[in-house]
Amino acid sequence: MNITEVTTEGLRRELKVVVGADELERRLSARLDDLKDRVKIKGFRPGHVPKAHLRKVYGRSVMAEVVQQAVTETKDARKRAVRAAANRAAAAHWAWASGSRAATGTIAAPIRNSVAGCS
Repeated sequence: MNITEVTTEGLRRELKVVVGADELERRLSARLDDLKDRVKIKGFRPGHVPKAHLRKVYGRSVMAEVVQQAVTETKDARKRAVRAAANRAAAAHWAWASGSRAATGTIAAPIRNSVAGCS
């Protein structure tokens, strides 16, 4: 899975996610191997169903499952990427703010509203 940031405009981010066909095929094959031990199909002993037959019978639904899992992982990766970008932005802001205070020798004090007769 390859995630790249395509555009960055202000707070807007566009990410491009590429999941290779070979990776999807590998995941599909692993999922079919897992099913092979658990599925019971008439005419085959339990655990001895050929993978090609499983692919023919359950291929579409298993591939949908694999793609859904990849999408979920992509969402998680996107969240991590957005958090990392936000952390970089916050760190840059903090460095900028710290640098400006150090340069002027002042530290911002909290602003208080004062009304005559009230403290």
